[in-house]
Parts: sequence; C-alpha cells; structure tokens
Amino acid sequence: MKNFRKLSAIVLSTVFASMQLSYAAIDTGLGNGLGGAVIDSTVGGFVNAEMGSNFANLNFNGDTHVKWDTLNLNNGETLNFNAVDGANGLTILNTVNHGMSRIYGSINANDGISHLIISNQNGMLFDGAHFTTAGDVMLTTSGYTYVPTRACGADNGGSIIIDEASPLTSGIVIKNSDFNVGGKLDVRSSLIDASQSHFSTNDGLYFTAIDNPNVVTSYTDNNSIKLDAISVDGDIYITSEKGDITWTNGGEVNGNLKIDSTGNAFINK
Repeated sequence: MKNFRKLSAIVLSTVFASMQLSYAAIDTGLGNGLGGAVIDSTVGGFVNAEMGSNFANLNFNGDTHVKWDTLNLNNGETLNFNAVDGANGLTILNTVNHGMSRIYGSINANDGISHLIISNQNGMLFDGAHFTTAGDVMLTTSGYTYVPTRACGADNGGSIIIDEASPLTSGIVIKNSDFNVGGKLDVRSSLIDASQSHFSTNDGLYFTAIDNPNVVTSYTDNNSIKLDAISVDGDIYITSEKGDITWTNGGEVNGNLKIDSTGNAFINK
C-alpha cells in the first residue's frame, strides 16, 4: 500500500475553484534542444499564455493545476507565473510527465501567487538557474494526487496529496544557481545535491531527503543530501530520513542552522 502524506496545511488544503476550465496543449517555445516546455492541459484558473522571444508568461486568476508534458528552459529563457485580474493567494501546482526537468534559465512568480509547486518524478536539474518568487516554493520528485471533494453533488474543489512512496529515477540537483524566495523554499527528494549556489528566503530553506524504498538511482554512496559551498540568507533546516548528510568546502549561513538525520552528518568532510 502506498504511503500518502499530507505535506503542510497551508499548501495541501488548497481548494480549487468549483468551476474548473481545462485548456488544450500549449507549446511555450522554450527549452528547444532539451525536450521543450509543453503544457498538456490546465485545470482551474488559467487565463492565457503570452509567448515571445525567449520568454513565456502564464497568467492565472485562480488556483490551477498545470500538467506539463515536458518542462525545460535554456540559458537566457524566462518562464513567468503571473496572478492577474487582482487575484492573490493563489496555488499553482505544476506536474511534469516526461523527462528530467533541466532548468538553465529563469523562473519567476509575482506576489499574487502564494504557493508555486513543481513536481517531477523524473528529477530536476537547476544549473545556472535564477528563481525569484514572492511566495512559497516547493520542488519535489514525489508523485502527486489531486483528490476532489463533493457536496450536494457539486465539485467544490479538493486537496493536493503528495505520494512519497512513488518510484522515481533521479533526485534534485542545484548548482551555480540563485534562488530568491519571498516565503519558504521546500526541496524534497530521495537525493538532493546542491553546490556553488545562493539561497535567500524569508521563511526558511528546507532540504528534506525522503526515505523512499522504491527509489531507483545510480548513486553508489550513502549520501542522501550533499551540499558544497552554498550560501544561505535565512534559516536552513536539513532533514534526512535515510542516509548521510555531507556539507563540504564551507559556505555561509546568515541565519539559524538545524540538522536532523537518522544517518551521519559531516561538515567540511
């Protein structure tokens, strides 16, 4: 039986609008040569997409599930998530069906979006990326389930549930990148590797290695979280439900540091 876990009340109690509109496939024109960035469909408050040279604006006036076929960005490309029409407090759930997401460009979300979630069971690579949001961000290689709730025969929205026991083929790698998150940055995977990157958050940086017995990986060591020369403005919380935590080549933390591991924790090993 799969182990379903509700991640946090503020994210997972999200209620989608009762009148949900679904839009067909959209090729943003980004990520050429990497597999592209193509939306299969959207459910919820998606308004439209505006594409130009090296950028795409996705506009929302309500909570939305964006179902991507692939999601990749080349260097110099920008993907913007925008709350429009006065909308605020939005949750935008992004799920990716095929291939590791390789992000070499920029992702932004404006101040009307409170929670931006990207879920890709095939893994994520951020290399030279820039990530700027006003609200919270979750990056996860866990699966997802959208569970609708019904009352009086009408669909009144539902909750997002993350399936942490689902199989995956890779972890989350962040290198040479810059993350500026106005809220909380939550990175969750069986394997997390962050190096030569800067993280700035108002509500904390969370690296959580999930104990996933079904994980398929090419890693041969016992590290579940590997950090190398990262700098953090804000508090950082590092949790490993399996394996070791290793932090090498120094770095700087302008905030509190908390480490919780069932394995070993090595600092400047």
